[in-house]
Amino acid sequence: MTLEIWNSGGGTLNWSLTDDAAWLSENPTGGSSTGADDATLVTVWVNTTGMSAGDYSASITIAADEASNSPQTVPVSLHVAWLSQYWWTIVAGIVVVVLLVYFLRRIRSV
Repeated sequence: MTLEIWNSGGGTLNWSLTDDAAWLSENPTGGSSTGADDATLVTVWVNTTGMSAGDYSASITIAADEASNSPQTVPVSLHVAWLSQYWWTIVAGIVVVVLLVYFLRRIRSV
């Protein structure tokens, strides 16, 4: 996912990002902009390693000392499904079972 940040006013806007979740990361976490043509694309990603299935919420806060409406908050929602964490294991297990049944039937028919 990407987040685009630019200055909608005049002058130079120096900004920084923070978040409130260990599973959430952004790059870069700071920059500057002189206008809409001087935007920065921020890459936002999540790390679901070790997370249980369920719904998670977090916030990305964009702060800029020069802006009168600073800080701004971007809500982030994440749904971790059990299947999404283990689907390769499940698919591999199904393939093994299908192959085992196939070979057992071939052995019995010989």
